[in-house]
Amino acid sequence: MSFPYLASISYVGTQYSGFQIQPALPTIQGMLWGSLKNLESTIALPYGASRTDAGVHAQDQKIFFKTEKSWDSAVLRKAIQAYLPEDIQINTVHSVPEDFAFRKAIVAKRYCYRLSLGGRRNPMENFHRWHIPGSFQLDLLRINEVLKCLCGTHDFSSFRASECVAPSPIKTLYRFEALEDDQGLSIRFDGNQFLMHQVRILTGTLIEFIKNKLSANDLRSILAERDRTRSGPTAPPHGLTLEKIWLDPKTGLSEPFEIPKA
Repeated sequence: MSFPYLASISYVGTQYSGFQIQPALPTIQGMLWGSLKNLESTIALPYGASRTDAGVHAQDQKIFFKTEKSWDSAVLRKAIQAYLPEDIQINTVHSVPEDFAFRKAIVAKRYCYRLSLGGRRNPMENFHRWHIPGSFQLDLLRINEVLKCLCGTHDFSSFRASECVAPSPIKTLYRFEALEDDQGLSIRFDGNQFLMHQVRILTGTLIEFIKNKLSANDLRSILAERDRTRSGPTAPPHGLTLEKIWLDPKTGLSEPFEIPKA
């Protein structure tokens, strides 16, 4: 008999080669597994809701794992945390039913990409924000109106890494919007699933639009042409954070995800 648990974790991805375990490289999944094996030596590999890239951060990554004995959730959270470094934090641990279908329970994800535009680089943000030098005139109302053309269910082949192995490039992007914050811009992405580097390529393409190297018609054409060579550069990983995972509200572990109104 095994006992399934769902955890929410946060991490700074700077020192890690992504979430997914890799031989001889530090990864978030590897660190978690190592910690869990200190509690139960034969425990199976834990699974994550999203395979964040090297250097990408998370505020609410969801982790599913099973133990061989029953644990009090609060005790288990502290026990796992005891064997982890300071840049990985266990937020919560919940016991879930034996038939809990982790993958099917995930209904939406939110990524946020943070930018600073022009001016001086803030060294305190070096590992959390992409600095773009130059002079910019931002019309956020216009930008967000144009970005709506990329929302919805589409073939996102133009915004997919060449090494992506997802079986289908068709994904649903519920929200793609730019918001001002105290250090620059936050670009928010809500979707059902994401292709490899999709958010980073969309961000790089948005920067080309902001620099006026692309028009609104260009963005529509890039999406329609399904050709990665037509879209912008892949933004660096350090500005990206996995902010939230929504689960089916029937699980009792998440509030409902509200699809934005058109």
